[in-house]
Amino acid sequence: MDLKWYLEWYNLIFILPFVAGIIYLLFSIVGGSSDHDVGHDHDISSDHDVSHDHGTNSHVHMDAYPDTHIHSDHDNDFKFLSKVLDLLGIGKTPLSIIILSLFTLWAFFGFCANMVSMEKFGMVYPLISVAIAFFGMIIFNYLLVRFLAKFVPTSESHGSSYQDLIGNEAQALYTITKDSGMITLYDKHKNYQQMPCVLSPDSSDTKVEPNENVKILSYDAEKKAFIVIKNDKQY
Repeated sequence: MDLKWYLEWYNLIFILPFVAGIIYLLFSIVGGSSDHDVGHDHDISSDHDVSHDHGTNSHVHMDAYPDTHIHSDHDNDFKFLSKVLDLLGIGKTPLSIIILSLFTLWAFFGFCANMVSMEKFGMVYPLISVAIAFFGMIIFNYLLVRFLAKFVPTSESHGSSYQDLIGNEAQALYTITKDSGMITLYDKHKNYQQMPCVLSPDSSDTKVEPNENVKILSYDAEKKAFIVIKNDKQY
C-alpha cells in the first residue's frame, strides 16, 4: 500500500477527523487559559443584554397556552435529544475528551476495516467500513465515557469543589428537567465549568429552557448532579 492509497477518499474520511480531533485537543490545552478569562467577560455582557430585553415578558404571556399537539411534539423531541446526548456521553466527561474519543474511534475502526478489506478481498467496501466505524465508535465511546466518568470530572478545570459552586447562579446549556440537564458557569477562579444537573423536585417548573438562569441549591452525590431551581431574577 503506497502513499496514494492512503490518500484515497475512503481513507481520508477516517484520517482527517482523527487529525481534526488532535488539533482540537491541542487547541483546548494551549488556548484554555486565555479563553477562560475572555469568556468570563463575554458571559457577563451577554447576561446583561438578555436581562434588559423588555419584550420577554409579553412574549411569554402570548405563548402561555400553546397548542397541546405542538407541546407534545416538543417534549418528544427533547426526550429523543436527551437520549442522544446521554448515548454520546455529553455531560459525563469534558467535551474535549468526548470529541477526541469519537474522532479517534471513528478513524480506528474505519481505517482498520479498509485495511482488512484490502488485504482479504483486494478492494475496499466504503459503505461497510463506514457502518463498522459508526457502530464501533458509538459502542466503544459509550463504554469509554462511562469508565472515565468515574475518574474524570465533567469540568475542564479542577479549581473548585462541588461545595464551592453551591449557591452560585448558572445558565442552562441544554433544557433542564427533573431527570437531566446541563449548566455552565464561571467559578470564583474564573474557570469555565460545565456540570450535569436536574431540576429540584420541589420546583413548580417542569423544565428550564437553554440560556435561562438557574440557582444551584445542592449536590446530589447519588445522581452525580447538581440540584437547581429556575432563577427569575433580572439583571
